Amino acid sequence: MPSHAPTDKPVGNLGKDYPGYKLPFTPAGEAAHKYNVEHTVDPEALCIVGGLPRHNASGLPFQLLQGQDHTVFLYWYTTYRLVPFDGRKHSDDPDPSFFGEEIGSWDGDTFVIDSIGFKDQRTWADENADPHSDQQHVVERWTRPDAGHLHVEMTVTDPKFYTAPIHYQRTWLLGKPEDEVKEYSCAEDNVDAPHLGPGPGVIGPDGQRGFEKLAPLPPPPSKDHPPVTSIPD
Repeated sequence: MPSHAPTDKPVGNLGKDYPGYKLPFTPAGEAAHKYNVEHTVDPEALCIVGGLPRHNASGLPFQLLQGQDHTVFLYWYTTYRLVPFDGRKHSDDPDPSFFGEEIGSWDGDTFVIDSIGFKDQRTWADENADPHSDQQHVVERWTRPDAGHLHVEMTVTDPKFYTAPIHYQRTWLLGKPEDEVKEYSCAEDNVDAPHLGPGPGVIGPDGQRGFEKLAPLPPPPSKDHPPVTSIPD
């Protein structure tokens, strides 16, 4: 079931429903956010998996596959998440990962995903450089209000970086029957990689991420003008 652009905006902003898009930081969370803005290159720009909760705030589509006891999210980043709903419990000491240790269950017609065990480095919680720690706990509740929509309500609890749980929700539009997730390679022909700076760029008054004074892209390579791999002195 491919899902296309969301109905909620701004895309990518975990704090879209908070006044001024400001999340309830602890002092440690405020410091982590400041460090990301000033020193950390966007991990997804470096082809690092966005993980949770960031992928739920993304504008890129995904496709769902449901089996007998597992659900698979296939993302346009050419990454996936595999969610079991076979009755298992969380591990006592899960290995940290970008999506965490995910355990699914059904609450009537609602698919619930409970995730713990997250990486705390080289990750952003959303596109705006908001942080999360290894204490993060994410609960997602997925419902299908009608045949054309898929809705998620997500609660992010991270007592190290936030003074209260973060509540996020959005509704996805169902794609056409013939739609499917295409191949995507983050690293291929990434002309911007050597020039990336820290932080999320400009966040507009509407909460949308954007950039000003974009440099023009170089022309595509040709037989007469092969790609430049180094610049002579």
